[in-house]
Amino acid sequence: MSVEHHAGWYQKVSEQVRGLSNVEYLHCPIEEEPTPDEKPRVDAYVNAADQFGDGELDFALVDGLTRIRDLCAVKVIPKIRPGGVILRRQRELVPSLQIHFAQFAAR
Repeated sequence: MSVEHHAGWYQKVSEQVRGLSNVEYLHCPIEEEPTPDEKPRVDAYVNAADQFGDGELDFALVDGLTRIRDLCAVKVIPKIRPGGVILRRQRELVPSLQIHFAQFAAR
């Protein structure tokens, strides 16, 4: 599964993954700096991982919108199976996210 906020990029990648049975590609349009009235769309973007059960994923790459990237990472952590891999864009982690990743690594 991949979730994209940018319409142009979504269109380009959609053409490349069309016909692949193991790819689900979702478009959740959000501005780079989400406004309060975009909360339902931000929620859909962040909560996209909820369609998977805990421990169901082998791999997750968390990139996307800078302002909500950490929220996405926190949501996907329980979805990764023990021994699975999470890649997150940018190496520095905010302290609260460090705690979540430490708990993940201890599983």
